[in-house]
Amino acid sequence: MSLHAARWFAGALLCAAVAAVSAQPFPNKAIRVVVPYPPGGFNDVVTRVLVQGFNDGFAPGSYADNKPGAGTVIGTELVARSSPDGYTVLVVSFPFSVMNALYPASKVDVVKDFAALNYVGYAPSLLVANSAMPYKTVRELIAAAKAKPATLLYASTSNGSSAHLFMELFKSLTETSLVHVPYKGNGPAMIDLLGGQVPIMFANLPNGLPHVQSGKLRALAVTAPKRIEVLPEVQTMSEAGVNGFEANTWWGAVAPAATPKDVVARLNTEINRILGTAEVRKLFQSQDVQIAGGTTEACAEYIRSQVALWSKVVREAKIKAE
Repeated sequence: MSLHAARWFAGALLCAAVAAVSAQPFPNKAIRVVVPYPPGGFNDVVTRVLVQGFNDGFAPGSYADNKPGAGTVIGTELVARSSPDGYTVLVVSFPFSVMNALYPASKVDVVKDFAALNYVGYAPSLLVANSAMPYKTVRELIAAAKAKPATLLYASTSNGSSAHLFMELFKSLTETSLVHVPYKGNGPAMIDLLGGQVPIMFANLPNGLPHVQSGKLRALAVTAPKRIEVLPEVQTMSEAGVNGFEANTWWGAVAPAATPKDVVARLNTEINRILGTAEVRKLFQSQDVQIAGGTTEACAEYIRSQVALWSKVVREAKIKAE
C-alpha cells in the first residue's frame, strides 16, 4: 500500500470512529459542570449534586470546573462558546439574571445564548435588623427611613448582589431613601450587621436564619409569597404592607443555546431524577433551600422573568458594576 493510500485509509478510519461515537446515544462520555464562582457556598452544593448524580450511571467521569471571575462573566462566556453537544453544563444563580444589565460589554446574552435545562431550587431571603434596633416591624422601619431620609444604612454582600437589588426594589416600592454599604461577601456584611455598624440587610435564609433563631437578629419579613415553616410567625412582605414584593435567590442549570432538543430533554429528565432522590431532598432541606425541578419551558420562562425584573431594577437604580 502506498503512503498516500495508507494516509487516506487512516483518515477514513478516524472519520468512521468519530461518526460512530457521535452516533451513539447521549451521553457517551463525561459531562463538565461549570460553576462561575470560587469553591464554597450553595453554588458548589448544586454543582456537587449534579456531578454526583451524573456519575451515578448516567455519565460516569463527570466533573466540576470552577471558573470564577468578572462577576461570573468568565465562566458564563466560556460555556456560551462551548460545543453545544450537552457535555458542558453551566450552574447559574441570581447573578445570571443581572449579568447583562451590570456588564453590558459581556459577549453573551443570557437569554438568547443558552438553553434552559432545569430550575433546580430557590431560597427566600429575610429582611433582618440587628435586634438592638428600635423597629420591630416593616412599617416601623419604613417610618424610620422616611423620618430621616438618606441616613439609614443597609448592608449587602456586594454591589449588584441579591441583597443589594432586593433593597433597591424595597426602596422603590416603599418610596424610601436608604444608604447602601456594600461588603466583599456575606461574612464581613454579617459581622457588621451583628455588631450594629449597619442596622438592616436582606439575608438569604440559610445565612440569616441561625442568627434570627439565636436572637441576635430580628426578622421583619420574608420575601417568599407565603410564610415559611421554619419561621411561621414572620410575615411576608405583602402581609407587612409592601405589595408586589417577591424575591428569591435561586439556582438552575443551562447549556449552550444550540444544544439539540433531545439532548436538552435528556438532561432535564436526569436532573429531575437527581432532585427527586431522598439524599438530595434531605441535603436541600438542611440548607433551607426548596427544590424546584420541572420542565425546560418553565425554567426558561422563570429565567426570562428574572432577567426582566432585575434588569429593570438595575437600570432604574443606576447601579454600576464595580
